[in-house]
Amino acid sequence: MTLNPVATPDGRGVTWVELFFDLIFVFSVTQLVGLLHDGFTWLAVGQVAMAFWFAWFAWGQFT
Repeated sequence: MTLNPVATPDGRGVTWVELFFDLIFVFSVTQLVGLLHDGFTWLAVGQVAMAFWFAWFAWGQFT
């Protein structure tokens, strides 16, 4: 039994564009955490939760 590396079903690897978009989404999460660091209020928590959901949804559509 041999172990195959993680790849897409077609055997393709990950492109640089996909890695770039992943980096953008990671950066957006760091910016959302920065918003909470500036002021931890219920309004800020709600805004960050909504923005995080949008970022998560967009990332899911790209992947």
